[in-house]
Amino acid sequence: MEISAASISANAQQQVQGQVQVVMLRKQMDMQEAQMAQLLQAIPEPPKAAPGQPGAIVNTFA
Repeated sequence: MEISAASISANAQQQVQGQVQVVMLRKQMDMQEAQMAQLLQAIPEPPKAAPGQPGAIVNTFA
């Protein structure tokens, strides 16, 4: 098997491209995480049940 400078250069280029793809994927995932955090914070808290209404008291002994 013959190893040439061209094959070494092509291999190095493939490794660099792979590393760039991983970095870009991580950045994209970080952006998605930030967007999801904003969406979750934008969800309003559900209103509390009034005393005496269903859902106001939970019977934990039942």
